[in-house]
Amino acid sequence: MHELSIVQHFVGTTDQAAAQRGIKQVKRVTLTVGALTGVIPKYVRMYYDEVCEGTRLEGSELEINYLEAEAFCRGCGNMYDPTQTDDKCPACGDTDKEIIQGKELTVRDIAYEE
Repeated sequence: MHELSIVQHFVGTTDQAAAQRGIKQVKRVTLTVGALTGVIPKYVRMYYDEVCEGTRLEGSELEINYLEAEAFCRGCGNMYDPTQTDDKCPACGDTDKEIIQGKELTVRDIAYEE
């Protein structure tokens, strides 16, 4: 499962950034996960506490904002969820699309005490 390496990466990066800013304890981390990333939030949660042990994030709360996928059809202008189709716009059948959201995997917010 690639979620473990993702958690290790964002916890390590967040811990390092906190240290550089003189933050002693991170209280909450808000993570945005898009539907097209392949990241499963329940597995991120499963690994989070263990990976945080011994870091400035130990004991912190993890909040995950899950974003559904959204695409814009360049053929007809329809907005749709590309995960619910066979790679075609449900309105016109065109495959020329722009992904509007769903690829996000970012730490959006960190609450802390100094």
